[in-house]
Amino acid sequence: MQTNIELQGLRVAVTGGTSGLGLALVRQLAEQGASVAFVARTTADVERIADETGAHGIVGDVGKKEDIYPIALQVTASLGGLDVLINNASSLGPVPLALLADTECEELEKALAVNLVGAFRLTKALFGALAASAREGRGALVINISSDAAVNAYPGWGAYGASKAALAHLTAIWDEEAKADGIRLLAFDPGDMDTPLHALALPDADPSTLKHPEVAAAEDHRKDARRVAGQHNDSRRDTRMIAADRPDRRSARLFVVEADGAMRDLPRAGLAMLFDPSDLVVANDAATLPASLHGTHVPSEEAIEIRLAGWLSLPDPTRFVAIAFGAGDHRTRTEDRLPPPPLSPGDRLRLSPLEAVVERLLDHPRLLELRFPGNRAVVLAGLARHGRPIQYAHVPEPLALWDVWTTIAAGPVAFEAPSAGFALDWRTLQAWRRRDVGFATVTHAAGVSSTGDPALDSRLPFDEPYRIPERTAAQVARAKLRGGRIIAIGTSVVRALEAAASPDGNVRAGNGIATGRIARDTRLHVVDAILTGVHQPGESHFELLRAFADDALLAKASATLTTYRYRTHEFGDSMLLDRQPLHL
Repeated sequence: MQTNIELQGLRVAVTGGTSGLGLALVRQLAEQGASVAFVARTTADVERIADETGAHGIVGDVGKKEDIYPIALQVTASLGGLDVLINNASSLGPVPLALLADTECEELEKALAVNLVGAFRLTKALFGALAASAREGRGALVINISSDAAVNAYPGWGAYGASKAALAHLTAIWDEEAKADGIRLLAFDPGDMDTPLHALALPDADPSTLKHPEVAAAEDHRKDARRVAGQHNDSRRDTRMIAADRPDRRSARLFVVEADGAMRDLPRAGLAMLFDPSDLVVANDAATLPASLHGTHVPSEEAIEIRLAGWLSLPDPTRFVAIAFGAGDHRTRTEDRLPPPPLSPGDRLRLSPLEAVVERLLDHPRLLELRFPGNRAVVLAGLARHGRPIQYAHVPEPLALWDVWTTIAAGPVAFEAPSAGFALDWRTLQAWRRRDVGFATVTHAAGVSSTGDPALDSRLPFDEPYRIPERTAAQVARAKLRGGRIIAIGTSVVRALEAAASPDGNVRAGNGIATGRIARDTRLHVVDAILTGVHQPGESHFELLRAFADDALLAKASATLTTYRYRTHEFGDSMLLDRQPLHL
């Protein structure tokens, strides 16, 4: 009974969850009240175990890079976050076992891909969600399933043992690095078990001498879950700005505009040392949906692209506000894209494996409400595997989901990346912590930045839902009391904080909707400075900057940014803009 209390509501993801130890963990955790998502490669097995246990089944292969972020998206969307990740999926390498001199390079690569690199990639993709859980006092834990082959030199076990030894050492190092973020990592050796993997390795072994997976699961998942629950606790001058045409976060620059108008050019890594003790940095931890879906308008059989642009009921992934385009893709400028075929309520759209229905048009022939028939899990899987990130012509190469998730990405609710957050990394966050600079997050469903239609663009940004954690609201109040500044990482954070603010500067915790534009005449009640991308006059993001500084200063900053060839758009450089005294 005590275990039920401890595990009730714990959000756990298990890889390799349809056999052996992974299956035993899924069954026991689900029986004892945890919310469980599990991953395995075979659709039939995933569906069978999901039906049996009520856990969320996800089809994917952690040994494939392209599967990692779709898995992470489905985990966080299904569970509403993540407290515990159990990297259990394993590969022996050669089957039957082989001496290293007889092991093919590809067999060693397979063992490393699943046992080491796959666990690393999935942990990295879910690190933002785990950090969000830690910030909320729920605790966060990664358990990497190891083996005595990681420490003992067993002939024939070279590929498996080497990969597990590397995993164990990676786990120890990462645990030391992540402690400051409230995330713990441990490697656990469950011993020899009667599992399909063991039978593949040693087909002649006597099962009666082996531990049952259910016993191994019971021995250690309870204490690990308790550990989490107990954590509560110069070149030639050009007159145009340059568009960044690919993700390149390490060579980025930072342009600082002080409240008195002084300007500085820095490497973006200098961000770690800019703020003062008692300041509070607030970022958007929303992960980005693959919100572009190509397919066919069934009544006309014409090509169509749907870009999801707004939630009708967050977090229901079956109904959205969407923008429709005709044939073509992101390599054509949005302004030059063909219009969609004529749309009517009830029209069916075939979007890869998903079907959608036009529910109604929203006072514009390209703006509509869309419904995906079917259950939530099927829709999420379809979006995760077949949707693409929304992108524009300045980035010609197709983007993958990992290109548009920030380091701190947690819940997948944004339609385009909250790209100011690309400036953040875990080293910077730890540097701020050492200097007593606060860090907090909001979750804001950042919307589309362009529709290609002047009439629709004039309405951007659309209404966007947000959530302010209680801890964040308290941190804002504490920073204000201490005389610190509130620095917003991106326009979406400004929208969320100001939408939740009272005239006296207090911020209400909870859910809300950010409506309307923040512009020159908007009085800001909370935010003192903004870290943002390099935006050009006329863009909705640039209009928001007019609430921080007058047009003369912004014009001077824009000219300087152009002269020194700062890069624009989501993968470009950054600007830190302090609010001018006249705007206080």
